Amino acid sequence: WALILVLLAFVISLLTTVFLDKKTVRRYFVLIYATFLLSVMVFVEFSIADKSEYRTLRTVLMAIRYSATPLMLAQVMHTLIKKLHWVVFVPAIVLAIINIVSIFTGIVFSIDPETNQLKRGFLGYLPFIIAGLYCALLIYLLIKRSNKLVIEIIPIIFLSFTLASGVVFPFIFGSAFSNMFCTTIGVALFSYYEFSILLLTKKDSLTGLLNRQAYYSQSYN
Repeated sequence: WALILVLLAFVISLLTTVFLDKKTVRRYFVLIYATFLLSVMVFVEFSIADKSEYRTLRTVLMAIRYSATPLMLAQVMHTLIKKLHWVVFVPAIVLAIINIVSIFTGIVFSIDPETNQLKRGFLGYLPFIIAGLYCALLIYLLIKRSNKLVIEIIPIIFLSFTLASGVVFPFIFGSAFSNMFCTTIGVALFSYYEFSILLLTKKDSLTGLLNRQAYYSQSYN
């Protein structure tokens, strides 16, 4: 429910904003749809986790979940950083292929037929490594392309913390965090989007410099 409310607020904000071009808005909508669909699949996966007769379906859903995170992070980069080449999706696509192969081989994950519990293969941590590298690259590019102002760095720090939690917290909270992952991503994206819109209202659209009100506010502080 929390995720639905956040995504609805996100949709309303995108439909009413005048600061973003249509291409960027479309990319944001792709992220919203992907987050919602992933949350539905995660819900189904954990609903059938204790039912051995659905082991095959659960394995397929796990492959989708492990593949979706890097793909979504690649889409985040493609949305937030303009003119980024599509090649950024290649590692995520390769990982998705490996996850599909794992359904039949167990090289990344498998379901123990006796205990019905997750078992990691010798590439079991690869999805987390790829996701972590995407997070690091995204934050690096955002900082590199910013003007290094406090009002720009703080949202980047917030985004880096929320994305990093999606990579680290599964090892701390176990499978319980998977139920919160989509909500975490939704809140992170919506918050960064709102920060970005607020930043745009402080800048002159032609020069990129602070407008008069923001300039005086920054000077007095």
